[in-house]
Amino acid sequence: MVLVDNRFRLHSMDGDSIMSDGLHEVQADRRSEPQLGIEGAWLNVGNQQIHLIQSPVPSAVGQHFALLIAPDQLETAVSVVRSQGLTVSDPHQIAPGHSQSFVSDPDGNVVELHQANPD
Repeated sequence: MVLVDNRFRLHSMDGDSIMSDGLHEVQADRRSEPQLGIEGAWLNVGNQQIHLIQSPVPSAVGQHFALLIAPDQLETAVSVVRSQGLTVSDPHQIAPGHSQSFVSDPDGNVVELHQANPD
């Protein structure tokens, strides 16, 4: 499980981007997804990937961050978030093998914790 805090910041978005938490740097691939109509940065962190999507006009409905949680670890992730004093919704199944919970970070950003169990 990867927990991200607000020290993680973007230094540059032109060419190859760099993300830093002040201690470590991670190379990011800036690319376009024309079939989806989006631009952004795809960060490879170990065997995980973080997507930073660029949008000229934020969506007014349903905009949020989403983190993919390892299979069978959503309950643990919810417990960890609650132990930090944040309010998080109870996990609920949205489709067979897919469950999610939601939490708002201290700045009011909605974060989805999404678990997809392999079939």
